Amino acid sequence: MYPGTWFIDSVRCNVIATNGGWFDVGAENAGGNAVVGGTVSPDNNVFKFGGTNPGSLSTGVGTDPAALGVDFDATLRALRGRSQCWSALPATGMYDPTDNTFTGDGSASLQVFYVDTDVIGVGPSFINVPVTATVLVNFIGPSRTWDVWGTHWGDTSTPIGSHREQVLFNFYEPITVTFGGGSNGPIEANVLAARGDSTTLVGADVNGRLILGGNLIHNNSEIHNYPFTGTLPACDWGDHPDTPYPTVADAPTQAASHVLTPGLYLGECVDGEPNGQPSSDPDTAIDDDNTGSSANPPETLGTCAVTGDDEDGVQPYGAWQDGPNGGAILVDVVAPPAGACLNGWIDWSDANDTPNTPDGNFNNSADYIIQNMHVNSGSGQIINFDVPAGTFDGASVDRRYHARFRLTQVDANGNCDGAEAYGGTASPDGPANSGEVEDYVFTFTPNPVTLRQQKVASASTPWGWPMLLGGFIIAAAALRRFRLGG
Repeated sequence: MYPGTWFIDSVRCNVIATNGGWFDVGAENAGGNAVVGGTVSPDNNVFKFGGTNPGSLSTGVGTDPAALGVDFDATLRALRGRSQCWSALPATGMYDPTDNTFTGDGSASLQVFYVDTDVIGVGPSFINVPVTATVLVNFIGPSRTWDVWGTHWGDTSTPIGSHREQVLFNFYEPITVTFGGGSNGPIEANVLAARGDSTTLVGADVNGRLILGGNLIHNNSEIHNYPFTGTLPACDWGDHPDTPYPTVADAPTQAASHVLTPGLYLGECVDGEPNGQPSSDPDTAIDDDNTGSSANPPETLGTCAVTGDDEDGVQPYGAWQDGPNGGAILVDVVAPPAGACLNGWIDWSDANDTPNTPDGNFNNSADYIIQNMHVNSGSGQIINFDVPAGTFDGASVDRRYHARFRLTQVDANGNCDGAEAYGGTASPDGPANSGEVEDYVFTFTPNPVTLRQQKVASASTPWGWPMLLGGFIIAAAALRRFRLGG
C-alpha cells in the first residue's frame, strides 16, 4: 500500500490475516495510515508500517464518520451511482481483443471503451488517444478477468507511465473481477468496482486507486495509491421515495440517471448529484429540488431560478378528466436544433390496470403516457395524453399520483424511435447517456382553491441537506386542483 490513508469499511468488515500474512502500509519512503472500524486479528501486528514517516492504525471506530475520516455509506452510495451513470456513456472508440488494442477517435477529451470479454495476454495498448484525454473502460458481463503484461500509450511499445492516472476501469455489471493469475503484469489504471455483491481477486500489483464496494481477496500483491486525475461528467437523478420506487442505484437495482449534456434539459437548468435523492415523505418528490450540483467543481447547466432547484420543466395544464387526451402538461425544453426525445409515466394503477391503485412503479401499460415523443426547444409546449377510465369520474377524495419525465437526445437520424439504441431510454429506470430526469407528485382534490403558491420553511435532514416541505398549489377548473411536489 503506497502513500495515503487506507480505509476499510468499518460497518461491515473486520481484518483477519491467515497463514502468517500481513498488510504492509506505506512501504519504501512514504508513510500511511490504516483505519479499521471493526477488529484486527490475530493482533495489531497484522499491519506493518514502513518508510521514513511511519503511519498509524485505528481500530474499532464503528460507524462514526468523524473517527473514520470518511462517511462510508455516503461514499459508497455516490460511487455506485456514478458507476451506473458512467456505464451509459457512448463509446468513442473500439476494443479489439485479437491484439488487445483500444483505438480512440483521436479527438474527444473523454475516450470511452466497452469490453465484453476477458483481457488476457500481451498489451494492451491505448492508441489514437489524445495525450491529455481521460480514458473510461466499461466492462460488461457477470465476470471479467484482466491478466496482461505491459500496458502502452500512444502506440504498441511505449509504456503507459503517468498516463495510467487518466484511466478508470468501471466494473458496473461484473460480480466477479479477477486481476492477474497468469501474466501477473501490473494493472495500470484506477479501478472502480462498487457493487456491494461483488468480489475482486487481486493477484497482481495495482498502479492506481482500488475502489471497491464488495469483497477483496488479496494475494501477495501491492496496491500503489496513484491518484485518478481524469475528468468525468456529472449526472442527474430522480427523487421519488426509494421505497417503493427505485430511486437509488445499487446494482443490480437500477435507477433513473442521466449524463449531464450541454444544451439538453427540461426547464431552465439541470444540476448533478452523485446518486438518487429519495424523498423521505412518500407524498412528495422534492429532495432534488433542494440539492444542487455535487460535481467537483460544481456543475450546473443553465441558470436555476432557485439555486439548486432544477425540477422546473413540467407543470400540469388545464382540468384533467378521464378519457383520450384527458390530461395535459406544459413542458419547457432546451434542446439542440435536431430536437430531443421525451418519455413520461404516471403511476395510475396496478399490474391489472385497476384505476386508482398505484403500485409503486411505472411498468403498467396505462402508466406510459408519453412514448418517444420528438420535442423541440421552447417553453410552454402543451402535451396531451390519455387518462384511464375511472381515475377522476365520481371522485370525492384526493387523488395522488407519482410521475416521471425523461428527456434524452435523438438518434443519429434525428428520430426518437431508435433513441434507445443510441443511448436514450424508453424505460422509467436505468441509465441514459444524456439529458435529464424530473420526478413529480400530482395531487388532485375535488375542492376549489384560490390560486396561490405555498413555500414552507426548510428543515434539516439527517444527511445535512435542506429539505423543502410543501410545493406549488395551482387552481384548476372542474373543481379540481393540482399540487405539484418535485
